[in-house]
Amino acid sequence: MFFFPFRSCDAKEKEIGLERQSLSERRKVLQQEQESLLDGQALLNQREDYVANKSQELNQLEKVLEVSKENIEKELRALNDEKSKLELTIASLSQREEVSVFSNLLSTCQIAILIYLTFSFECM
Repeated sequence: MFFFPFRSCDAKEKEIGLERQSLSERRKVLQQEQESLLDGQALLNQREDYVANKSQELNQLEKVLEVSKENIEKELRALNDEKSKLELTIASLSQREEVSVFSNLLSTCQIAILIYLTFSFECM
């Protein structure tokens, strides 16, 4: 009976040793899971930074696009104004040309009448 408690101590020490080993293995697994979570968090942070940067770039490009659109609209209005002025100038020149042609025709008719009258008086 003297050795029985000794064996019981050995069994307890062995049990405690097994529990320590089990705890150590669980700690390693938990550390690996924690490292995996930290890696995942780092990747998520990188992704969020990437999205934030792209969002900022997009906002800047939208502003540039808006300014470009406003400039193009301003140019279009200026070109339309210039087109209207040119159309008025063409209409004015066309009207002058018609007046000039009519004036030349009138002058030609007057000359023809004078020639006719001159010959008519000479023939009388």
